[in-house]
Amino acid sequence: MAKIASQYADYSIVTNDSTHSEDPHKILNDIAVGFQDEKFELIDNRYSAIKKGISLLKPNNHDVLLILGMGNENIIERNGIIRKWSDKIAVKQILN
Repeated sequence: MAKIASQYADYSIVTNDSTHSEDPHKILNDIAVGFQDEKFELIDNRYSAIKKGISLLKPNNHDVLLILGMGNENIIERNGIIRKWSDKIAVKQILN
């Protein structure tokens, strides 16, 4: 995943979705090893990562932001704590 992002993306932001009982920082660091350049950052908080991605978009630049990983899932789980979540709602909140 990181190798492909290194090849084709101008910049990548890596964040977590449901980590269940896994260490979220270990997941991010394991992904970071696959990058072949320094054009990425790790942001553990998914909302903050989406907000950062939106902030990098430039008007009239034909930029594209891909928010991947969660699909239509409506919960996010970390260490046994389950919260309602929607990438779509997060984007709407950030844009408004």
